[in-house]
Amino acid sequence: MVSRPELTSVALAQDDTPYAGLETREIKALSPEEVEELLAGEGLGYALAAELNRYPGPREIARLEGEFRAAHLVAHLETRDVLTEGQVATYLRLRGYSGEHADPAHRHVE
Repeated sequence: MVSRPELTSVALAQDDTPYAGLETREIKALSPEEVEELLAGEGLGYALAAELNRYPGPREIARLEGEFRAAHLVAHLETRDVLTEGQVATYLRLRGYSGEHADPAHRHVE
């Protein structure tokens, strides 16, 4: 059997170290610049791949989420008009919005 020192794990570890030093990063897989961009809302550039594969990108998801929140609020406000006072009182009690455990800062539009 012929020994090939270039194939030993030590030799491979010394020659193949493209990630050396990355273990010291706060988030190992992201550079400090990438972290800054993410915190600034700039993303990582994956939107193109998502959209080309018929998935919404991050901005589209944020827009849809905003539309959903607005529709959800409108539905809550319109529902109040079709409930009886007893149903509203029951809802408020079950949700914890009335009584001794109610949060005084939490108010509903009457």
